[in-house]
Amino acid sequence: MHGTQVPELPAESTFTVEAPGLSIVAVRGPRGTSIALSGELDHATRPAFDRAVDQLLRAGPYELRIDLGDLVFLAVAGAHSFEQTAKRCRQGGGRLVLVNPRRAVLRLLTLFGIADLIGGAA
Repeated sequence: MHGTQVPELPAESTFTVEAPGLSIVAVRGPRGTSIALSGELDHATRPAFDRAVDQLLRAGPYELRIDLGDLVFLAVAGAHSFEQTAKRCRQGGGRLVLVNPRRAVLRLLTLFGIADLIGGAA
């Protein structure tokens, strides 16, 4: 997990990060970034997710859309990452939108108080 590298990104690009238990596919364009997560976002996989998001936000723009349709498990650590990512996006003048959450993921987002991040379909 600690060795998962995120490539430097040009203005428009696609990259995939495979970590044990989590796959992250990001497509970065001039108006924002779409990210598809599959697997589990928990304490063990959170560092890979946070590094990928950090790289994307450093490169700008601050519009992130995360598709949760293939995310089968979300722990509080992952929900906290979403909360922190949303804050960083707002600070940069953008926003974070979560789309297509499974029922169990939606439940945790609601319990954590961040269901307002959920937007329309991907």
